[in-house]
Amino acid sequence: STSDRFQLPGSVFPNPASEHSTLRLELASQQAIAVEVYSATGQSLLQPFRGRLDRGRHEITLDISTLPAGWYVLRLHKYLVGSDSPWRGVAASF
Repeated sequence: STSDRFQLPGSVFPNPASEHSTLRLELASQQAIAVEVYSATGQSLLQPFRGRLDRGRHEITLDISTLPAGWYVLRLHKYLVGSDSPWRGVAASF
């Protein structure tokens, strides 16, 4: 259903970034979300946010100051209530 959808409207900025970047997203309903940063080889490097967000627009600051210059993938997972297993995700590179 449309209430289960979330979108990443191309809003990881600034891109490229050196110390901080911001993820902007919009949720159609309250969701349990996890944000993870992966290396180009698929290694999980950071999990800057995990928790519930209410319906609407949100900005999450990503502290990437500990990462060397390079290409990274940001993955956003939506979790089912009471579960640690992601059931839907989107990715953006920065």
